[in-house]
Parts: sequence; structure tokens; C-alpha cells
Amino acid sequence: MRVDKMKTRQYYEKEYHFDQDASSPPDLRRAERILKYLGKDGDRLIDLGGGVGWMSMLAVKGGHVRESVNLDISMRALRFGRELQADSVFFACANGEALPLQTGSADRLLSFGSLEHFDDIDAGLKEIRRVLVPNGTAILVVPNFYVRTEQPQEFRTHYWGWKRIMERNGFEVLTTGRDWGPQVFRNSSPGRALLRMAGRVASLFPYLQYQLIMVLKSKPCS
Repeated sequence: MRVDKMKTRQYYEKEYHFDQDASSPPDLRRAERILKYLGKDGDRLIDLGGGVGWMSMLAVKGGHVRESVNLDISMRALRFGRELQADSVFFACANGEALPLQTGSADRLLSFGSLEHFDDIDAGLKEIRRVLVPNGTAILVVPNFYVRTEQPQEFRTHYWGWKRIMERNGFEVLTTGRDWGPQVFRNSSPGRALLRMAGRVASLFPYLQYQLIMVLKSKPCS
């Protein structure tokens, strides 16, 4: 179901916990488990829907890429991110379905917990493919079918559903890693904490992990 775009934007500008994100670094072990799929010594990373930019900062600091461009639709998130004053991380406001970037402008792209909130996921994937160099790497971290958040726009499907969506938009799925999800009591109500705990148990079983770390190769655009 589509929601009002203005209400969605207002949610991220006024209600989302970017202030808490900025004041509290992420779970470093979880972040590195995701970033390892980027490899080392890349040129430029596009961090799509990166919020305050922690993953961009860690990717540069860890030697995964030389520089990162952190994109988000929320000016509030970007303001917090700029205050962190990270070297080699650039911040810009952008809609993921119409990226203000040149074709083939990056060799790696990360989308961690953002693609499922796009109004048009196919359009977003086409843009991801466009801005990547041919055979570029995309790491898309997406939720499994049972994951729920408080965000106003949220698409849900299982592993095979995500795989079909990505393949029809010009990507080859190279591998899929396991993300156990956020810290159980981080930015969560008691109900959300119980769901996260249940997700950790489900993650013990194949294809039921809390979130899917999907490693993709972009096929050349025709």
C-alpha cells in the first residue's frame, strides 16, 4: 500500500530516531559483518539511505573504500551526520528513485535497511544499477518477510521474492549473508524488543534470518 509522500518525509524529519543514532555508534561487530562484503581498497561507495552516515564512516576508516557519498532523503539526518565531521565522507539529500549522480560514478553501493522503504523499489534498483560501473558491487541489506518496523512505508517479502526483484532489474545475486538484526533493546519498545529477540532465534534457520545481506553484481546496462 502506498502512503502519502509528504507524511513519509515529515516522519523522517520529525519522528525518526536520527538524534539517538548520531549520539550512539552502531554495533561495530554487526557493521563489520556487513562491510566485509565490500572487500578492501575500493574507490567510491554510495551509501544509499545512510541516515547520519555511520556505515560510510566505518567503510572509509576500515579501508573498504577511499571515499563515501552518504545519501538520505532526510535533511535532519544529514545535519546530524555533518556534525560528526568525518573525513572523506560527503553528504547529500537525495531520493533513491532519482539519484543526482552520474552514470557509472561508483564501484560499490550499500543500502542498509532502506530499499524496503522506497515508494518504487524497481525504480530504485534501476538507479542503483545506473550509478554503478558495469560489474560493480551492491550490498543490499533487506528484511525478511516477518520483520516489522514503525516506519510508514514498508515492503516485505522472503528471500526468493527479493531475489526475483533484484534479478529482473539487472543484478546477479552472488551470495546472501546473515544479519541477526539490531541490538534487541536499541531504539525499541518492549513489543519491538520481543520481535527482535524472536528474529534472532529464527535466524538460526536457513532463509529465515532477520535480514538478508544480498551481495549483487550489476550487469552492464544495454
